[in-house]
Amino acid sequence: MTWRFFAFAILTTLAIIGLLHIAHANSGGWVVVDGDTIKNTVTRERVRLENVDAPEMKARCSAELQLARRATAMTAALLANHEVAIHRIGRLDRYGRTLALVEIVDVGDLGRELMRLGLAREYHGGKRAGWCR
Repeated sequence: MTWRFFAFAILTTLAIIGLLHIAHANSGGWVVVDGDTIKNTVTRERVRLENVDAPEMKARCSAELQLARRATAMTAALLANHEVAIHRIGRLDRYGRTLALVEIVDVGDLGRELMRLGLAREYHGGKRAGWCR
């Protein structure tokens, strides 16, 4: 066996178990779960945006549901039309999702873009503010 085989085997193993700090993917590898969560169609890894809270699809009121649908649609539109870079924080949330900053090439940080559009809020843990008016 050659050194190339070993290098390929090591990099493949690291990618599978998620130890690579930054993973680049084209938009085809990711699907949107909701406004602040995406899932890799190959590895099945679920990634939640770090420091961001988007409205939930399991909404408590119609206003939250409308915002959740808009946030989900915007996340899907941005992923569909741009290259994506995942910057893993190195932690999982309580649901087993990888916490990461998601960079949309030519747009910037996905979470900041959603906040700029009023489709998400900054979040650093603890009790989240409601979306219902």
